[in-house]
Amino acid sequence: MSEVYYAIVGKYCCQRYLLFSRFDEGIKMDGEGWFSVTLELIARHHASCCGSGIVVDSFTRVGGNAIQLSQRSAHVIAFDIDLKKIDYAYHNVAVYGVNDHIDL
Repeated sequence: MSEVYYAIVGKYCCQRYLLFSRFDEGIKMDGEGWFSVTLELIARHHASCCGSGIVVDSFTRVGGNAIQLSQRSAHVIAFDIDLKKIDYAYHNVAVYGVNDHIDL
């Protein structure tokens, strides 16, 4: 990886608690995750705009939106084309303790 890449990821690393308030509890993500995850505050706002039924997160990536959606909705169905991202999302959902509300 280039130094530019690490500098950019470093910038996002400084914002890690804005991405996941429980970051230090073991959140997992890859380099792309730093760029693609929604800030937790914004994900929480989006979730507040959804109903309380079943919600589909069709591009879950590392699970940021799915976690917030699960705290407002009855159930979340989350999927992604990248199986490694699903592994990260599965782990991150467990960190937030919302496993029972999300199907990955």
